[in-house]
Amino acid sequence: MKFTAKIFFGVVALIFCINQSVYCETDNYGTLEPQQLALGYISITSKPSDILNIYGHPSRVDNSNGVRWFYGKDFYVQFMGRGATTISEVTTTSNNGITTTNKVAVGMSESILRRVYGTPKYQKQRGNEDCYWYYGYGRYSNAYLFFSCTKGTIRKISLVLLD
Repeated sequence: MKFTAKIFFGVVALIFCINQSVYCETDNYGTLEPQQLALGYISITSKPSDILNIYGHPSRVDNSNGVRWFYGKDFYVQFMGRGATTISEVTTTSNNGITTTNKVAVGMSESILRRVYGTPKYQKQRGNEDCYWYYGYGRYSNAYLFFSCTKGTIRKISLVLLD
């Protein structure tokens, strides 16, 4: 009888531990769906030709740190990798019509972030700037949307792919 009780309680403890680890792994705490990992119709899987089809040729190209295509002063796309064909960052810093797939734009209230995306994976205050990171999950866990806010207003949005 003692041996059976030990096995029973051991199995119960094992099931409890498995349930706890599954819960933690599937918790969507601030995570984004793959289709949400886009900014200005550019996703992390977009190619340079896709960007040229959407926005045309950049107004300026900077090759000093990877390849960065500028469209005006407040929107750019940065590439990495061999031949610079993989997007590493897309950033906008003004209310120029560039939005996330959920229609969040620079100039909107900071409070919209939690309503649209939930709790951020990371949140940090840098001086007078509040920063929020919302990551993808699964095969896109190395990509995130970054929001920088001051005085309750979104001032910068970036889509970032970590290498």
